[in-house]
Amino acid sequence: MALIKLNNQSLSAVSALPAGVGGKVLQVQSTHKTNSFTNNSGSFVDVTDLSVNITPTATSSKIYLFSTVDYSADVANYNNELRIMENSTEIMRTMIRHNTGGNMIRQSNEQILRSPSTTSQLTYKVQVKSESSSVYVYINLRGAGTFTGTSTITAMEIAG
Repeated sequence: MALIKLNNQSLSAVSALPAGVGGKVLQVQSTHKTNSFTNNSGSFVDVTDLSVNITPTATSSKIYLFSTVDYSADVANYNNELRIMENSTEIMRTMIRHNTGGNMIRQSNEQILRSPSTTSQLTYKVQVKSESSSVYVYINLRGAGTFTGTSTITAMEIAG
């Protein structure tokens, strides 16, 4: 909380942003994953190195979150899933069905605008789940071998 002196009279607490600030980008936090990740769990697991922390400066702020995840699978036609978490709450889920097996890398692009109403630190992370333990989901890999992708998650604080 900032303190300002009004008309050289007294100190007052500032609890909101000045008028006209709404919609401006206040901060950007981003993580760029350049290594690979492999999973065949039937439960959601965190994708290592694909999370971001941001601490809003005001409760009126919004968080614009976007992610780009390069993925493949070693077996075609399974309903693998990707989701984004805000702390321990799921805020988005999408199917990452792979129709061609490990021969081709695909990309999931997700965006969401949040109104968390807090000034506490928020952690956003990407998780993946394989439909079957016999199916491997690869992040930043084409099949089990060739490293071909990069993935990112970015959180932007937007003034409310």
